[in-house]
Amino acid sequence: MNNEFQNIEQQIIKSIKRIDLEEDYEFDFPVSICFELENGIFKMSSNNDGSSLDLRITNWSEIQNDDGLEFGEYFLNELNEEDLLRDLIGERILRLDIAKYKEEITMGKDWISYNGNYAGVKIETENHLMVYYNRNGGYCSIDLIDEIPDKSRWEIIKK
Repeated sequence: MNNEFQNIEQQIIKSIKRIDLEEDYEFDFPVSICFELENGIFKMSSNNDGSSLDLRITNWSEIQNDDGLEFGEYFLNELNEEDLLRDLIGERILRLDIAKYKEEITMGKDWISYNGNYAGVKIETENHLMVYYNRNGGYCSIDLIDEIPDKSRWEIIKK
């Protein structure tokens, strides 16, 4: 696994914020999910390509300066009361699987798709399983699905 992400396992999720297109958001479709951990903020974001994620360790001040937030195109939200991500706060991350695309380009009969690096993320905590990926926008599932789609196009990064 990329050295940047190797220390995420065994950390406790201290807080979670999300970036959405609206202040009153739909749970399943976050633009970004930000986990506050002991060593920084693990930010998972859907890219504009409609198929890949951007993953990075950052801090809240860098996130506040991200494109879109300063002009109100996106909103950095606290979690709503009914948001299922709340169930992950205080939980220890037992396993982090990061799916990386095998190819940067996917070719069909009459089309070409340029992929970013990461196809999705699967995070197992003490009591829950979260899957986050990008299918024409971020999609998040807690305890409903257990796989990232299109398994033939990606592989889990080895630790």
